[in-house]
Amino acid sequence: MSLKHGIHLLKYGRHQEALEYFLDCLYEDPLDLEAIMYTGIAYTETGCQNEAVRALEYFTSRITDSSEAWEGLGCAYYRVKRFDDAKVCFKKAMKITPKEPSVIRNLGLTCMVLQEEDEAYKLLEKAVALDSKDYRSVYALSSLCMRTKKLDEAETLLRGIKDDTFLPDDLRELVITDYQKLKSMIQLHDGFTKKA
Repeated sequence: MSLKHGIHLLKYGRHQEALEYFLDCLYEDPLDLEAIMYTGIAYTETGCQNEAVRALEYFTSRITDSSEAWEGLGCAYYRVKRFDDAKVCFKKAMKITPKEPSVIRNLGLTCMVLQEEDEAYKLLEKAVALDSKDYRSVYALSSLCMRTKKLDEAETLLRGIKDDTFLPDDLRELVITDYQKLKSMIQLHDGFTKKA
């Protein structure tokens, strides 16, 4: 059994099918480290975070130079609210692939949760600069801008992605809601500045 088919399924968001495929690969060869890594990543994407942590901790204890594994482990830690551990993993992934937008975005999101807003802003801005079409990075930066009252920048960012046809439906709803909320915030801000 080749891992390529499972990797293809994973890439196209068919996470449960990919997980089943990787588990079949492990049934044939339980020591296949690459299958263990991809099983961990698929576990993360299917909501099985504890299983993901176990698989990816095992993999990264043996192979330490895989950005993909460190990022996957960081994502699993993030989802179980082990933010300091997630930050360490994303930093390790970033050392290996310093220009990978998803790694930079995930580190930025983790810094946001840890209330490290200046660092989060730099990272998210860098992720957007590396790939301005990565709607996840754009949305994360716009959220941070809203939180830190950089309303004009948030509006520009949200306006740039709200009509994107490639935006997943769940994210589209968030973008539209945030855009409406942002418009209200701007109106309130403008009302206060006119009175002052």
